[in-house]
Amino acid sequence: MTTTASTDGRVDTDPRLPSPRRRVCFSFAAYAKAVVAHLRASGVPVAPGLSDAEFAAVESAYGFKFPPDIRSVLCEGLPVGPGFPNWRSASPQQLRLLLGLPATSILHEVTSGGFWPRAWGPRPQDPSVAVAAAKVVLRRAPSLVPIYRHFYMPASPSLPGNPVFYVRGGDVRPAGLDLADFFQRERPRGWTAGALAPAWVATSARTVEVWTELSEEKAWQERKRGGSPWEVRVDEMLKQAGQRLREGGWRDEEVGEMVLWGSDGYGIGAFAAADPAAVLRDQEGVLRQLQLLSLALLRSGWGADDVVESMGWARVEGSEGDYGDMVCRDTHPDGATPVDTI
Repeated sequence: MTTTASTDGRVDTDPRLPSPRRRVCFSFAAYAKAVVAHLRASGVPVAPGLSDAEFAAVESAYGFKFPPDIRSVLCEGLPVGPGFPNWRSASPQQLRLLLGLPATSILHEVTSGGFWPRAWGPRPQDPSVAVAAAKVVLRRAPSLVPIYRHFYMPASPSLPGNPVFYVRGGDVRPAGLDLADFFQRERPRGWTAGALAPAWVATSARTVEVWTELSEEKAWQERKRGGSPWEVRVDEMLKQAGQRLREGGWRDEEVGEMVLWGSDGYGIGAFAAADPAAVLRDQEGVLRQLQLLSLALLRSGWGADDVVESMGWARVEGSEGDYGDMVCRDTHPDGATPVDTI
């Protein structure tokens, strides 16, 4: 059924005419402005956007096309802060290294013998044959366009809405159902709260050849180890905590006093009892360990702001003092509201 406007302003319904399809319109340009504003608010330097000629030069030189959603952001403004690829000023060698890094790091893991996904079939006994087979698989993989540090989006299919992956060595995992979901959920150090997602943000991830398989492999390994999503999340948080402590100048033995080393690199905090696995399953227990670790940092001379930023706490509005005004920002896997203070 179709409605039409008559000459006298009345709306008539003509049952003989087919109903037109409803169309949903959205603007990448409007979203790109929101993303660039979010980056600037987070202190990220943003240069003028790339021109059509600059896009064409990059795509021709490196053999890929920017997906439409990334292109719209880079057209609005070019982030040039640490961790962002500088498509305008970086040397060709730097950009080639950056574009090839995901495949190179995976091949390194295959060579070392510690990485071989189930989807690739039985691992060849000869290491050289295994590496050659991995190269064949990776040649089928779409090129990954770097977004920020180890976060990438497949260049193919050349459509908006490709998922975002975190790729570092053999660690491949989903980081966003699409670009909008990535900027909403990811909060790198120093960034403001996630950018507002548009109405068209993806609700499920598009399957991408090779990369989706590799991201599912990590999830399968975690299930095989028997770790709950909470345990996996806590383990990742502790790894990041240990890395940040090292970057802040702490020695390995000092980090070891605060983060108990395990077979996979890190375990639960050293303040825990003798059974780390039990603490991992107890969210309140883990929160208590994080509180104790934060207090140890405060008492060793760290400023409250440094502890808030490094350990993922958040300020309680309207409170004062160094010890009683911090709450755990991401205690629950679903990002629930804070549950406790130190």
